[in-house]
Amino acid sequence: MKKLSILPLLAVLALFATLSSFKAGAPQTEDEETRNVAPFRKIGLAYPANVILRQGNTQSLRIEGNKEQMSQLDLKVESGRLIINKKRRVQGK
Repeated sequence: MKKLSILPLLAVLALFATLSSFKAGAPQTEDEETRNVAPFRKIGLAYPANVILRQGNTQSLRIEGNKEQMSQLDLKVESGRLIINKKRRVQGK
């Protein structure tokens, strides 16, 4: 029987159970979003967040946090590695 690779490692990310907050202030409501990503075998995290990995039959990425935090995420897959970063600001904006 053929072993499944770590693809279902992906059903991964009931991800970011909580994203750390960047600003102090009034409590913000939590939102949830599902994003499609290419298959990956590794995870690189360069963002203050918690990652929860759940293995299953399907690949998906679920993100939880406030809208501002989620809009700051840059997610990409390079060479089989899911890279989670903060989006870079464009100068002049």
